[in-house]
Formats: sequence, C-alpha cells, structure tokens
Amino acid sequence: MRRMRPSGTHGRARLLSAIAALTLIISACGSSPSSTARLGGGSIAPESSGAAAAPAASAGPATPPGSAAPGPSIGTQSSTAPGSSVAAGASPQPSRQDLIATALAGGRIDHVTSLLYRGYAHFGMPELPGEFASAPSLGDDAALFDEIVDALPTLSAADQQRLRPFIVRPTEPDSIFASKTAGAARLAVAPGKGSAPAARLTVAAPLTVAATECRDWTDSGNASQHFKVWACTGGDPGSAAADVAVVAGLLEEIWTPMTRMPPGGMGPPIPDGSGPNVSRELGGDGRIDVYELRAGDGLFRGGALAVPEGSIAAAVPSPPYIDAAGNVLKTSSGFILVNRARIAERDQMRRDLIHEFFHVLQKAHNRTGPVRGSENHWFGEASATWAETYYFRAGSAFVHTWFASVFQLSHLGLESTTGDHPYAAYIWPFFMEQEAGAAAVFNAWVGIEAASPGDFRAVSDAIDAQAPFATR
Repeated sequence: MRRMRPSGTHGRARLLSAIAALTLIISACGSSPSSTARLGGGSIAPESSGAAAAPAASAGPATPPGSAAPGPSIGTQSSTAPGSSVAAGASPQPSRQDLIATALAGGRIDHVTSLLYRGYAHFGMPELPGEFASAPSLGDDAALFDEIVDALPTLSAADQQRLRPFIVRPTEPDSIFASKTAGAARLAVAPGKGSAPAARLTVAAPLTVAATECRDWTDSGNASQHFKVWACTGGDPGSAAADVAVVAGLLEEIWTPMTRMPPGGMGPPIPDGSGPNVSRELGGDGRIDVYELRAGDGLFRGGALAVPEGSIAAAVPSPPYIDAAGNVLKTSSGFILVNRARIAERDQMRRDLIHEFFHVLQKAHNRTGPVRGSENHWFGEASATWAETYYFRAGSAFVHTWFASVFQLSHLGLESTTGDHPYAAYIWPFFMEQEAGAAAVFNAWVGIEAASPGDFRAVSDAIDAQAPFATR
C-alpha cells in the first residue's frame, strides 16, 4: 500500500515553510508555542512509517495575524486553548472507546452492545460498565452517529429502540435528552453469545424526572432563512428567545461564505425535508436545525439530568438516506448540537458553529466514504478545524494552538485517528490553502464524492489530487 506522506526535499521544504509562517502567526497572536516549528518524528507520516525527524524551521520577525492566506473573517478573537497534548514519544492512554473496540474485537460484546456502550461513553452516562468508564473518554466519537444510522435498518426492533435515542433530535420524546429515554437507553443487554453479561448492564428503576427537564422549546421561527434554532424555554422564554436570536444571527453570517459553490466554498447542505408537510421529527421544514443545549437540559446521569459540557458539539446525520427510487445514498442532511453556555463566549460559539456546519456540508458531498466502522477519516475533523481558521481569521489563534500544543509534540502520523490528533491535523488543509488556495480543500471534498462507503484510500487520493502528499 502506498504510504501517504509528504516526502522528498521539495515537499518537506514547502510544508516547513508553511509551518514556519504559522509559528510566526501564533506568536503574533499571543500564543506560546516553542520557539521553533518542529516537525516531529512521525508528524507528517502514518504511525508505521518511522520517518526521520525533519530539520527545525527557524522563526523570524513577528507577523500580524492577518498575514496568513486571506479568507473570510467574521468577528473577533478568543484566547481559550485546546486540550492536552500527546507528548513526543509517549503512547496515549487507551480511551473508553479503545477499550470498547478491543472488547468487540475479542468477541466479549456484540456490535449493538459496542454502539450502546460508545453512546454511554460519549455522553458520560453512568450505565457504562466500570471496566470502560475507568478510562478517559475520547470525548468526540463522531463516527458513532453515522455507524448507528447505517446499522439501524439491519437491526431488530428491540435493538433499534436501544440505539435510536442517540440519533434523534433533542425535541423527540425518545431522545437521550428526554425523560422517557430511561426506558430505552437503560434496557438490559440480554446475556448470550457475543453479548455483555447481564451484570454489566442492568435494568434501572424508573428515575424521578428532575426539575431541569426540558418540556418546552423555543425556536427561531422565521428569523433565519436557512436555519431553525432551538433552545429549552425552561420557564424563561425571554432568555431562550434571546439565545436563539444570537445563534441564528451568527449562523446567517456564515451561511453565504460557507455555501458558495466549489471552488469558492463547500456548496449548500442537503435539506432535511421539502414541501409543506415535513414531519416534526425533522424540525417541521427543510432548514438545518440547530439545538442549543446546556448542562441540565435533558440527559439522564446518575438519576439527575445533566449534559457533559464536552459532549455538546456535534453534527448528527439526518435523512434523506435514500432517493425517490429507494436507492441508498452516500450523502445526507444533518442537524447540529451546540453548547448554549458558549453564548457567553461568543467567539467560541462562532467557531463551534463553523466547525459543526462544515461537517453538515461534508455530508452533502459524501457521508459514508470517510466513515469505516467506528473510525472517521482524519480529513473530516482536520478540514472542519481548518474551516474555523478560514472563516474566522481574527479568532484563529485558538485553533493554531492545536499545532503548537498537540501536533508539534506528537509522535503520531498525519493520518492517525487516535484521540484528538485529527483536529491537530488541520495543519494539512491549512498547508493546502497556502499552496493552492482554499479551493484545494473544497475541491478535495468534490473529489471525495466518488469514494465508496469506507474507502479511505479513495478519500486520501482525492486530497492528494489537490495537494500531493509526495513530490512526484
């Protein structure tokens, strides 16, 4: 198999030049990366490549933030930094999701149970057995939603009932964010071959509905032509309406630049419905639905309702999954979950919306090609993270700390999907923009349209066609 990496003197020199420029940008924006831009041992190669370390790129005079490749810039800057890094040469601790995958591969649990456990892990639910819950969570298990969507048609009604709460909209009565979820998500896994022992997942007694349960939702009405934004009213309709208006306004700002047709943008999303009779389950119309959630809005956890903060940022696939003739589509629509508390950090909310909406736009090109079982191709998160820098240039210092705090310190290859590494791999689409303009990223997604479900090689080839991984 061809190794996907920048190789040869010219390829490395061009990437190092881009990284050197990036280091100057970070320094000018007030971050604190190391004084030189180091390209660690396997940083631009797959984990198995064993590539030698590249020379360090020296830093020069400070450069203003806007000196990087120009792009649409909306708003102002935030100073919050990403999470922890993987130190050079260190092996990351297996996550809950890793342990679940190992149990599945070893035949200790079946596929449905693995999806159920991953749902518990993603949302921090206490139903996750202790042997998995004791490990750190990956936090963002984006492939989970796609894998459940693809698996549902093949499952029994009972198994569908177990998994459906994780992929329906928060406004639905059987959502993980609704009180009736206790009867679905807490169903015991029957003991038997390939299933978890009954002691690992038991039927819970009915829970008392906490006072924070969301029984009433406020939506944006006609305030946005392209999005329908929802927030829990929670006895304070004025606050809910104000928060909905803020998010609707931010979304309208990013719609035009993000949905320009390629090569100027990603093109529009696929509507989740059409005509006058779109079901309530799909938001009531074809606009993209965005749900503002916050701790306490609806997720059962230990008998109370609480939402882990790190779980409230996701793009969940949504119909259509088949065409009028009944053919299975590679594309889909999607809806977005965001953390309502981010409104107090307006720049962070803007980045979250850009990132998750970019995922919805990716699904309009190809939802299934970049997903292989429980794994997402690294370019999905990498390009969505890059989008934060492109569409919010003034606030890009936050994103660039992924490079300084994670990518530079990691021994993992560019294509690794371990932990948060795909976010740090935004450096490659950033490099693509430096080399060939943002059109290279958008055109890569056009090329990805041809990829068959789970064909990572075809996805990588589409990227390679726009900015070669190797000097030829």
